[in-house]
Amino acid sequence: MLFTGPVTIDPASLPAACVLNTVVAQAVDCSFTTPQTFAIPVTVGFARTVTAQAFVASGAADTDPTNNQATATVQVRPRPFSRNGLPVIIP
Repeated sequence: MLFTGPVTIDPASLPAACVLNTVVAQAVDCSFTTPQTFAIPVTVGFARTVTAQAFVASGAADTDPTNNQATATVQVRPRPFSRNGLPVIIP
């Protein structure tokens, strides 16, 4: 899985079969023997959107390799900068 945008990935939060890619920044490599559903938690920096691209490869013959990828883009909503105890000010 490849992430575009400023993201930080904590290696300790990855599933057991996943590792950070040491060659490509902001990429995670996973190896499964059966279909899996899993989450990869990331911390997003200052960006409006983050795109995740997943690529799948198999040792078996594939009749249509064009359907081995998926892309999803999500909007990022930053938290407001405020401190506890301050009164709310309506603009």
